[in-house]
Amino acid sequence: MAKAEVAEYRGCENLVYAKITKDDSETYTTGEVKELAGLAEVGVTVEQSSETKYYDNNPALVLKGQGAETRTFTIDHLPLALLAELTGQDVDKTTGAILGGGDVKNPYFAVGYVTEVTSGVKTYKWSLKGTFAIPDETNTTKNGGTDSNNLSLVYTGIATTHKFSNGGKKTYVALEDVQPDGSTIDLSTWFDKVQTPDTLSTFKKVQPSV
Repeated sequence: MAKAEVAEYRGCENLVYAKITKDDSETYTTGEVKELAGLAEVGVTVEQSSETKYYDNNPALVLKGQGAETRTFTIDHLPLALLAELTGQDVDKTTGAILGGGDVKNPYFAVGYVTEVTSGVKTYKWSLKGTFAIPDETNTTKNGGTDSNNLSLVYTGIATTHKFSNGGKKTYVALEDVQPDGSTIDLSTWFDKVQTPDTLSTFKKVQPSV
């Protein structure tokens, strides 16, 4: 058996978002895809549970369940208008000031980004439905060094209400730009709109030029 190439995760980029305008049994639609922020790091945690069932004095069945997916994006500074949009906070119509502390509307968004491994293979991703939490913020005094602080933006992803013809209800889609046979998929339009299980058929393998 041929030994697999050793590779590690190294790289993330192109964090974008789109507001979900409709998600029901018949339709899944979003607004315009927009740039969110500079991306420094992504952490993904999937809520999972399992239980072993016993019959005839032996473990005979394992039941598994999957819950929400939490994606923590380490990003640069967020303008107040964008922060208010993502977190559903009230904004003063005259000045644009955030009016915090009230009822939070929790709008739903799709989120896209790219990760990379040391072999050069990139994975293009869309998380299809979720909400953003108000990020923790730390500010420190200026000093003689170069210290600065970023933000951790937490996105909780859930399954869509809409059932896609290619895969049912889903939380995310992900596609690698290089396949095992060496062919390449043209993903130049991946972020033109939110990609779902039903749009994947538009991406075709292209043989590399010689």
